[in-house]
Amino acid sequence: MAAGQLIIFFTPSDINDFTRWHIAPFLGLWWVSTAMAIARLKGRRANLAVGVLVVASIIGYGVWSKFPGGGGYDPTIYTLDEHTAIGQSVLAQIGPTTPVVAQSRIGAHLVSREQIAMFPWFSQTWSPQMIVLDEKDTNPYPLTTERLQKFVKEYDAQPSYRIKLEQDGYIIFEPDAQIITPTATIRDFDGLLRLENTQVAQEDASKAFQPVSMPLQTLAPGRRVRVELYWVALAKMEANYTISVRLLAEDGRTIAQDDAWPARGLLSTMQWPQGQRMRDVHYLQLPPDALPAQVHVQVIVYNSDTQQHIEPQAGFDVSDVSP
Repeated sequence: MAAGQLIIFFTPSDINDFTRWHIAPFLGLWWVSTAMAIARLKGRRANLAVGVLVVASIIGYGVWSKFPGGGGYDPTIYTLDEHTAIGQSVLAQIGPTTPVVAQSRIGAHLVSREQIAMFPWFSQTWSPQMIVLDEKDTNPYPLTTERLQKFVKEYDAQPSYRIKLEQDGYIIFEPDAQIITPTATIRDFDGLLRLENTQVAQEDASKAFQPVSMPLQTLAPGRRVRVELYWVALAKMEANYTISVRLLAEDGRTIAQDDAWPARGLLSTMQWPQGQRMRDVHYLQLPPDALPAQVHVQVIVYNSDTQQHIEPQAGFDVSDVSP
């Protein structure tokens, strides 16, 4: 009881108002201790203690409870927003017997299955078929939002972790997937980097990324495009290089652009060992206006410090996308 009182009165409000898991082990002890104390009383004292307990419970509910009628009631907590609804449809695509690793809030909806572990607390000797993450989770226990985003970027950078689904911040990775086969076209940048393959997807009306069959499928104004670049380092690099992905009109006008270090800014090319393969993901926001008849995807590499393009300075036109 004394330890519980210390937690209530001398810890942050998110714990002492019973909204964090830290307090859960004490709840049973409090109820048992209170029941034992009342059971030891006799006659009027017992009746008085029960009455005080009932009154205190009613007052406590009215002042602090987050349920309807309580002082802490917030109707938005019980509202099914768009992101949550999308999450339900994402989870519905995971088979009931699929071994899965998921964040704490997602895992709570998958606990009925036999093979499940909470991210990132799972054995590295165990091979789940799916890893389910939510980049928009504002409380991704036991991680911080920054640490969660770093994990996502690290998985993004590994070609063996196939992006099975990405929708409104939810991402399903498939570990140990078959690595994308290099294309027949050789695209080397100054003997340092080789672009082996490119995959393009765009958001649909439900915010799910769908592959773009170039140049047959259309691009929709106002939506995001995801470009996956599959690289291999041909040599040890002595400088940091930035990857620039651009969507260009036929007249050379830039429609959308994303410039970043590999792995969404996570990896310096100076740390990239020779022979290592990597997937480099870029997101580009399309303008709301009508798009030109044909859009080209261009990839350029330049020195991050001097801004000088490496050969070929004009980069490579890796695909044609028709809107």
